[in-house]
Amino acid sequence: MSRKGFSRVIWLLAGAMVFLGGPGFSAETAGLRPLSTAAASGTGWTTYHHDNSREGLDPNAPGFAGGPFMTWNMTVDQSIYAEPLAYNGRVYVVTMGDSVYAFDAASGASVWARTGAFSLGSPVTQSFCSFNPGHIGIMSTPVVDTSSNILYAVGMVSAPSLRYRMFAVNIADGSNVSGFPVDLTPGGFVASNQNQRAALALANGHVYVAFGGWLGDCGTYHPVVMSVPTSGGIVDHYYQPQNGCQNGVGIWAPSGIAVDPLGSLYVATGNGTGCYGTSSYPCANSSWDRGDGDGDQLKLTRLDQRN
Repeated sequence: MSRKGFSRVIWLLAGAMVFLGGPGFSAETAGLRPLSTAAASGTGWTTYHHDNSREGLDPNAPGFAGGPFMTWNMTVDQSIYAEPLAYNGRVYVVTMGDSVYAFDAASGASVWARTGAFSLGSPVTQSFCSFNPGHIGIMSTPVVDTSSNILYAVGMVSAPSLRYRMFAVNIADGSNVSGFPVDLTPGGFVASNQNQRAALALANGHVYVAFGGWLGDCGTYHPVVMSVPTSGGIVDHYYQPQNGCQNGVGIWAPSGIAVDPLGSLYVATGNGTGCYGTSSYPCANSSWDRGDGDGDQLKLTRLDQRN
């Protein structure tokens, strides 16, 4: 993962789709044309790829032809790695500066912003493994709970010490929600070893957070899933199946956790290392797996944590 290809400029396209331009990007070079009236979906886009299936389809969105069309652009404080969200005529954007912005979807006008001295936290400026974007704050896509009008986000912060925190703000004005922030610091979890790239998932009265490793695939990291009640307060579930010399197998994907209609969670994991000896062929050794001892190096995983 590189800083290249990510921008501090947000472009709103017709149909409430968002394109993040890289260095040297402009509306002219991308072939974008001004559009006087943008098509807007009233159904909302409140989580990564629209819903917990992560399919990226809004069947109720209005159709449009031609394009892409640019309607507005706004500059933010740091790079955007997360997918912007849209709900009730507003677009919500989080940045690597631990900032959150709310823009009017039609005009691009700022509705409110939690940035600078009012940001959710102090971003980290050090590098991890081969990842050195300058600032590391909120990298994952947040989620909006439309039943309570709350936006949940997870960011890395440098104060009072390096850690991940879950934040919750009211989408009406950006104010803090009681019970938050929540420190994601269960026993055995080392924040500096884990990258929180995966989108948050909202289900079962909880917000779920998944972790992988850093660019460069170095150090000790594990496949981790945590949950926090929507009311905040504590981390009430912590899933980390590895033990001993098992390592890696991170939950890398930006899409994060998918949730089925029954409330079961699904994640996909990457490569890892196990406890095999130098004379063993790793793919034939039961210790070379994702950490649960069943012999699979890469598989779709179901986590039954619905309470």
